[in-house]
Amino acid sequence: MFVVVVLALVLTACSGDAGTEPTLGSIDFTPGLVVSIDDQGFEVSRGSTEDSAISTDPPSAPSGTVIEISNDGDRDNRVSNDSTVDTGVLRPGESTVVVLTTDGDLVLRDLAGHEVTITVTPRAA
Repeated sequence: MFVVVVLALVLTACSGDAGTEPTLGSIDFTPGLVVSIDDQGFEVSRGSTEDSAISTDPPSAPSGTVIEISNDGDRDNRVSNDSTVDTGVLRPGESTVVVLTTDGDLVLRDLAGHEVTITVTPRAA
């Protein structure tokens, strides 16, 4: 009888909780803007969005917008600003995403000193 109870406890402990799922809502990382960098500088294009608050000329997007930064050049590059964005080294063909969180002008620079300014507007309520 003792062996049956111990075996039942071991099997119950190993079964896990299959019904538990994450409680956080899913986050959509589809970029609203795509910022590409190559040897000539930055180019900004529209991502997969119909949001009329997002513009490429001049580049602007509301706070909370996801942007993709991609290295379309032939050599390693890095994109950063003074405090909030740093992609680390991006090899040719690599990209990363950044979420715009602070209203105002976001000035991005690459290793060669090229710059692009994205105006981050307040998110509509």
